[in-house]
Amino acid sequence: NANGGPSGTLPAMQIVSALFVENFELRQAPGPSTRIDITGAMFSMAAPSPAPLTISPHLVALVFCAPGESGNGVFEVIFRKGLQEDAEQMARNVSPFNVEPGKFTYRLVKGELEFDDYGQIFAHCRVDHGPWHLVPFPLLPPAWPRRRNPAASPRFCHGARSRGYSPLPCPTAS
Repeated sequence: NANGGPSGTLPAMQIVSALFVENFELRQAPGPSTRIDITGAMFSMAAPSPAPLTISPHLVALVFCAPGESGNGVFEVIFRKGLQEDAEQMARNVSPFNVEPGKFTYRLVKGELEFDDYGQIFAHCRVDHGPWHLVPFPLLPPAWPRRRNPAASPRFCHGARSRGYSPLPCPTAS
């Protein structure tokens, strides 16, 4: 079949997991065994500046090759503005790879994504024209609005805003 195996069996290669991350590192462990240390798994991201903007998130995918298969594959990622296969395409990456049969490999894709506004996009991932694996990525407004002139903003005393009271200006030092 199109997934590399006989009809009714699992695909020759499968995406086990895919997510957006800030960083990851490979390290050896006793065995011999390999570990992947993943930091900053992102299920959303606050924009670093107001829209429109371009960001470059890292998508890492773990791919398993079934024993007895060739170990050659093609990893495809299409960043889209929706869930559907015909949703607007923002970027696309296709890369061939190989992996020892019966083992895992990883694929790292850095997208250059232009956002006109905040919202959710989806990384549509697959191996060898197999089923799509979707990874959502919501871009949120910046976490802290930046003031142009902090000195022009009034200061308030005693946490009045946090308690729901009308804010009272702080006395100024003479």
